[in-house]
Amino acid sequence: MVEHPFFVIGLHPHASRLARRFSNPALVFNSHRQFEKLREDGRYWKIQAATRSREIDLQGSINPNLADFSEESEARQYSGRMVEADWRCPFDFKGRPDSRQRT
Repeated sequence: MVEHPFFVIGLHPHASRLARRFSNPALVFNSHRQFEKLREDGRYWKIQAATRSREIDLQGSINPNLADFSEESEARQYSGRMVEADWRCPFDFKGRPDSRQRT
């Protein structure tokens, strides 16, 4: 089995961040591989700077959950809102086999 990781971002009409607003609830799937490729090509930091600049122009600040790659939990970063220090992603794998474990 080939695994392919994604960052999933939620959009909805009442999101606190303007860049996360959309007329209807929606999920956006971003391939983790695209970020790895951008880092390998040396383009990641330029794109990150441009994205953050646009966020400041639109919202007046960057998303307070954003952190540089691998500094914070990716789930925290993509939650789209300020969360408590002990926050954990609400998605629960209970009752489902963990796809990362092989038997």
